[in-house]
Amino acid sequence: TELYTVLPDGTSLARINQNLVANGNVAAFSFSPDASAIVYGAQQLSTDYDLFAADPDGADNRRLTPGSSFQLFTAQSIQWSPDSTRIAYSLRPTSGTLLESFVSNVDGSGSTKLHPDLSGNQFANGVRWSPDGTRLAFVGELDATANWVTYVVNPDGSGLTDISTVVVPGDRTFLPVIWSPDSQNVAYFSRSTTGNNEIELYVSTADGMAGNRINADLDTDVDVQSDVRWSEDSTRLVFYERFDDFMSSDFRDLWAGTPDGNAPIMLNGSNDFFPPYAY
Repeated sequence: TELYTVLPDGTSLARINQNLVANGNVAAFSFSPDASAIVYGAQQLSTDYDLFAADPDGADNRRLTPGSSFQLFTAQSIQWSPDSTRIAYSLRPTSGTLLESFVSNVDGSGSTKLHPDLSGNQFANGVRWSPDGTRLAFVGELDATANWVTYVVNPDGSGLTDISTVVVPGDRTFLPVIWSPDSQNVAYFSRSTTGNNEIELYVSTADGMAGNRINADLDTDVDVQSDVRWSEDSTRLVFYERFDDFMSSDFRDLWAGTPDGNAPIMLNGSNDFFPPYAY
């Protein structure tokens, strides 16, 4: 499998990847926001995957991944900064099981690991840029506590901050992390602290100083789903909850909440709601 670009009228067909190894593939790709470059994962140097960047016509092909080779990329592993100058990515070295997260300049220079060195089953995954491009958020297990924590960090790796333990101490948080449009808050998910083990929605400030649960109390077998949307002014979130009844039929309720967690409102009344939705 190879990667090509072409204009809408079918002209200017260009191969982006360089020669692949035997039976090699391109695993994932992502255009920069300004469409000036493409980043992709490919088996160009070995049967392992590396991350590369190139111009839309295939020129200036360069390697981004540091040092060693890595396992399969997904499109979700590649995150461009809003100004199209840097790439954040999560990957797994072929020699281990841990996931690590990095930032690199689009020219391949300045590769920075966003967290301390990991070992064993520790990980840092799902890195996402803030809309203003000044910080990143990810979920990780960075120490021996076995807790999955949501972190915010500067692009140079400084200022690593646990933003979820203040709200859900001892619980595991989950992907995705979802920045508010004003870059001041991060939404994320965690198992219920009430003993029902349901998945709930939380918001913390990006500095980790405060946070709240957004959904109301959940019944058994009800989870908040990962398709969460912020309003453009960052004052509200829309989310839906799914209930699996004994007949295995899905019932969904659509809710609106605020970052302070006060009085979420059900939007669909007593009627079952089926996504997708827009806000």
